[in-house]
Amino acid sequence: EGASARSDAWHLHQAAIQGRTLITFNEGDFRFLHKLWTSLKTFDVMKLQHAGILTATKQVEASAWLPALEELLIGNQKLPGRMFVWSPTRAEWREHAWRPEE
Repeated sequence: EGASARSDAWHLHQAAIQGRTLITFNEGDFRFLHKLWTSLKTFDVMKLQHAGILTATKQVEASAWLPALEELLIGNQKLPGRMFVWSPTRAEWREHAWRPEE
């Protein structure tokens, strides 16, 4: 059974263990996982912080997606524990507002 058959939670956990930012077009499911993960971390149930989640409001071609990713990464955004969503229609990034620790 390959990684493609694994759950979204498994992928986020593996990325966190490896210290990798997760990039996905599955905004809805990962928004839920981000809220759950950061909430559990706030209550010291989850010890590991995820390394960041980058997503978009819809699936786009690589020719549009890669420059947007590069723009965010060059901007020196701190990614660990945070989720950023790119809107191709607005051509802008926004941080998902859920931050239970603040």
